[in-house]
Amino acid sequence: MIRFVYGKDDEVGDFVARLTGMPRGVVAGGKAIGVVKDDELIGGVVYHHWSPEAGTIVMSGASASARWLTRPVLKRIFDYPFVECGCQMVVMQVAESDFRLQRQLAVIGFAFVKIARLYGRGKDGVIATLTAEDWHESRFNRRIVELEEAA
Repeated sequence: MIRFVYGKDDEVGDFVARLTGMPRGVVAGGKAIGVVKDDELIGGVVYHHWSPEAGTIVMSGASASARWLTRPVLKRIFDYPFVECGCQMVVMQVAESDFRLQRQLAVIGFAFVKIARLYGRGKDGVIATLTAEDWHESRFNRRIVELEEAA
């Protein structure tokens, strides 16, 4: 059974930084949600660079399991910025070559802007953005809401 872990921001941040290869300082000081299965951390999301004035927050996530992104996990991941923090948009940075993640984000409703050299010379990246309206209106989120209402 999957459960969420809160208050372990440094531990989840280290996990995300290690799996993504990003410097730990990028996510230091952020708030995190860990995803645990069988008492093992299998995924996590760190929310950092929150700008209350703009209503934006950056998300960085990683997993050791391809099966971590269930509907309840996605709902929790996006409830934090949009419901609890009142953000109007979340932002993610993705390697241009990470087509699998880009496909997953596209299904959720993210929009993409390619940034040349975002990861260094010859290593382009993508800035992925999701507005609160796009999340709430996405076919994916609507299905989560329908399942909750039916329960």
